Amino acid sequence: MDKEKKTDSDDAASLDDRSATAKAMDKVSLIISACLMLVAPALLGYFVDQRLQTGIAFTLVGFFFGIAAGFWQLYKLVSKSEA
Repeated sequence: MDKEKKTDSDDAASLDDRSATAKAMDKVSLIISACLMLVAPALLGYFVDQRLQTGIAFTLVGFFFGIAAGFWQLYKLVSKSEA
């Protein structure tokens, strides 16, 4: 009764038996979402500033929030590719 012990890497390899195209599309979707996370909050802040006539306050808040969210998304992308 010799049972092989499965490790987490064996489980991950067996779960990711998708085609190369499917894996590439997964990476592309993560990159696109990271780019949108960088740009969208700043644009939203710009439109709020225009509407409320507050200068660049919300644009800056959106810009810094977008940078933080974008880097978080890129971190997830890199850590996922290393695993």
